Amino acid sequence: MPSKTIGFVFLLSLIPAWTKATEWIYEIQPGDSLWNLSRQFLKDINLWPRLQSLNSIEYPRRLQPGTKIRVPMEWLKTAPGSATVTNIYGDVISFDPGRQPRKLNVGSILHAGAVIQTASSSNITLRFEDDSIFLLKSHGEVKLKKLKVYPGTGMVDTRLEQEKGKSESKVKPKKGPGSRFEIKTPSAVAGVRGTVFRVEASSNRQKTDSEVTKGEVDVKAGGAEQLIPRGFGTSAKRGEQPLPPVELLPAPNLSNISPTFEQNPFYFRFPHITGAISYQLEIAPNKQFTQLFFEQEFPSTTMKVSGLPDGNYVLRIRGVDHLGLEGFNGYHPFTVNTRPLPPKLLQPLPLSRISVNQPRFRWRASEKNFGYQLQLASDFNFHHILLNECQLQTSNFIAKLLPPGKYYWRVAALDSRGKRGPFSPGQSFIQLPPPPEIKIIEHKGVPALLRWKKPYDDARFRLQIAWDREFEMIIADTRIDKPIFSISLLQPGDYFIRVKTDAAGWNGPFSRPLPLRIPPPQ
Repeated sequence: MPSKTIGFVFLLSLIPAWTKATEWIYEIQPGDSLWNLSRQFLKDINLWPRLQSLNSIEYPRRLQPGTKIRVPMEWLKTAPGSATVTNIYGDVISFDPGRQPRKLNVGSILHAGAVIQTASSSNITLRFEDDSIFLLKSHGEVKLKKLKVYPGTGMVDTRLEQEKGKSESKVKPKKGPGSRFEIKTPSAVAGVRGTVFRVEASSNRQKTDSEVTKGEVDVKAGGAEQLIPRGFGTSAKRGEQPLPPVELLPAPNLSNISPTFEQNPFYFRFPHITGAISYQLEIAPNKQFTQLFFEQEFPSTTMKVSGLPDGNYVLRIRGVDHLGLEGFNGYHPFTVNTRPLPPKLLQPLPLSRISVNQPRFRWRASEKNFGYQLQLASDFNFHHILLNECQLQTSNFIAKLLPPGKYYWRVAALDSRGKRGPFSPGQSFIQLPPPPEIKIIEHKGVPALLRWKKPYDDARFRLQIAWDREFEMIIADTRIDKPIFSISLLQPGDYFIRVKTDAAGWNGPFSRPLPLRIPPPQ
């Protein structure tokens, strides 16, 4: 049977000599002897004379601390390795070498030969024995082809076969020539050590993309060799040479995304990245991103997210270029807060005009709510909050006299733990200057002055005097600065008087008509 064509090979070497080395280097510690070392590391203790000869050791019982000895790799002990499930989300299934399905949980141990499949909106994270991390995302399939450890050396040989889907690996630095981390796809082999990289195997098995975000990768394929440093990626079709290093797109600017979303679904947008044709969004419970709650590719910078329960999250977004290579991530922590639901606002009504001295706010109560928070602001976005009552126990509140102007108010409910839910949509109202309460001041039993309170420092007043209650026959209409008016010059007779306040460009309503009788002189 003809062998499969390998599209390209990734190989990262932090110590270049290790790519051809067949020996492990050990540094002698205090108390070491050649017999103890042979018993601990060698697959056959009887190999110790050969180890003595290889390293020209004269006194095998007295080894000098700090001395380095060479150990051929083929003499070292090996043991089967394993992978531990550290996170799992959604519909993930595993098959043992006999193709028997197995349900996985956090803490499940997997051995060589196991096959893992992830469904839509599903992912799984594995930790290998050297603490390297492998995240398989939605619609993925991977086989744990080989898991081998060299006991006591720190070296682990991990080889995976990724049939399809996207993965992300965080690989620990090399501990020796036996250290290996390899991902084979139908069109590529990615072998790295001590780096952070992503691999995507296309669903038709004809193309593999890889991006390096930490470390560097030596790419070999079709007789060509490319060094892929941090911040670059490559792509290759099956049987073809990999592209020269392609610079990855920079991280997007996510600073304008809201830190809190109080609706579900919610929307946001961010500035476009030059060169991006789409964007990859992922959401995780923390900045480690070893578990994904949401992953989706969007054609533009406007994104919609649904289905997240209340809680704290971190999102990351990266641009995708015309080759399909994904760039650096931008990160943004945020909170989803949709419960308890906000109450319905009852009073003041939207766009209403009120002129009372102490405005009353009312909203619909709920038996499931344990309190409320009321906010009053001078702007629609509530950037300038004038009143913030956080622990109201009833569904109404009476405020103090407000200066004339336009206001916005909203209310949020509190649950039994004191957690605040989203605010209701803000409603506006206009506070007008309240009508003055006029008092008649008499002098020797005869009305002499009208007096009232000045509600604001900049208040001015308009006073009208009429023969009738309807003020159809006005005999005086004047504007005054002080809350006092002399009526000593009025002729005897019956009158009606009213006053209104002007302040900050807002005109309040007139006071109720006040009857006034000026008696004839005695």
